[in-house]
Amino acid sequence: MTKKEFYNAVVGMYKQTGQGVPERMMRDHGMSGVIDELISDNLLKSVRHHFVTSEVFLCLTKGYCV
Repeated sequence: MTKKEFYNAVVGMYKQTGQGVPERMMRDHGMSGVIDELISDNLLKSVRHHFVTSEVFLCLTKGYCV
């Protein structure tokens, strides 16, 4: 999956659910390089949710992420 395809998939997930995607799951599927590039390009951010779970999610830098 290319960087553009991955970013568009995250945007699609956000539009459908209003949430980000689990970072660990994406990294486990070999997307670490693409994730790091999108974070350094300031298109995605890692957000740790402490209230419900200690899971880290990838969220868009623009807009609200649940």
